[in-house]
Amino acid sequence: MAHNIHAVGASAAPKITSETMNPLDKSKKTFDDGMGLSWNLLLTEMTHQNPMDPMKPGEMMGRIQGITQTEQLFMIKSGLGDLKEELQTLQALNAGHIKGKQVEVPGDSFTIEGYNLDVRMPEDARVAYIQVMNSDEDIVSQVNCQLDDLKPGIRRMAFNGADKEGKPLADGDYTYKLVAMVGESGEKKKFDAQKLSIASKPLKLAYNFEKDVPTGGDHPVPYLEVRNEKGAMVRQIPLSNSAGRKDLELDAVDLRGMALSAGRYKLKTIALDENMNQIPAELSLVGTVDAITREEGMNMLSVYGRKVPMQKLMGMI
Repeated sequence: MAHNIHAVGASAAPKITSETMNPLDKSKKTFDDGMGLSWNLLLTEMTHQNPMDPMKPGEMMGRIQGITQTEQLFMIKSGLGDLKEELQTLQALNAGHIKGKQVEVPGDSFTIEGYNLDVRMPEDARVAYIQVMNSDEDIVSQVNCQLDDLKPGIRRMAFNGADKEGKPLADGDYTYKLVAMVGESGEKKKFDAQKLSIASKPLKLAYNFEKDVPTGGDHPVPYLEVRNEKGAMVRQIPLSNSAGRKDLELDAVDLRGMALSAGRYKLKTIALDENMNQIPAELSLVGTVDAITREEGMNMLSVYGRKVPMQKLMGMI
């Protein structure tokens, strides 16, 4: 725990913050933070690399050269504009190497995107739907088109990967085709089938209670609750009551075992101490960096649909 230190018999020295630093000192601190992050990212990636597919010597030397060159540029260039440009280049270089890698980031929410079914509506339709078929050409699911989807043109339908009963389809290869009732007579037309691959991806996360959670008596077993965008609880998972980091995998199903719909979901741990007060827990997500964007001067990593500043990266898996 950090403590404030005060001088005895004299006025305490003013606290140095980003507001009180002079511009050059402030930029130097920002640069040092950025360089430390860059070296740490390289060290983490080398430590956790796949021994069967290690980093190539040329790639490693290129990374080291890029970081050292930026350090040398800082020693040469004192202009804040030049420094900012070099830092942005450095961060972009590191971000490019992280894309597609497994990382751990702080997070208490995730997004289910489901599957996109793209079809072409050739003419106005009265009714239309998409049939999903397995390898035996049995119809295992159906997605109904909404009124706005009945006009001619390319249409994209969201599919949560569920069968007719709402349960997740088994992983594997499927096909889907558009069926539409068109014309004044409502003639049924079926269109060419397209390929669809179903691959379940459980949410990987970790939780960490700061102390043991008491159980028994009036104390419920600690649990993780999952709520949808409307605030309704769709899932409840019992957790370990001991302190320390624990890993957990979460399938995209609700309390009844039905596939969750596409959308954003919120995670929250529920655990009570002896006085029935909430015991906080740190939540983190473990997943693949799907995309990297730059927003408000920061590189943002997208993991499970959640955007996290690159500076908050907790580690690489």
